[in-house]
Amino acid sequence: MAVVTVPSSVSPADALWVLYQSQTKKVKKAFLQRIAEEEAAARESKEMNAYEQSLTEAQRTAAHEFVDIVKARANEVVQASKEGHHVGRSANDFLQELQAE
Repeated sequence: MAVVTVPSSVSPADALWVLYQSQTKKVKKAFLQRIAEEEAAARESKEMNAYEQSLTEAQRTAAHEFVDIVKARANEVVQASKEGHHVGRSANDFLQELQAE
């Protein structure tokens, strides 16, 4: 990566703006998409943190335990898929169980 020296009279924002303006439409679009995705992720993270703070300690603990269980089960499915077998019961067994109820 080349190092570019910018005169101290040029602000970093101005230097970045000039660099952005010199890019193709495709690069500009990709750049704007990244900014939008980062802003959305930051907003979502802030909202999730605010929501989590609104939970009681018991609710927070239960939610974290639930997430851990879901992650563990998802990992089991991924591993089973890699090994060529399935986890749990077959769809037919599940449907028969539902019909019995």
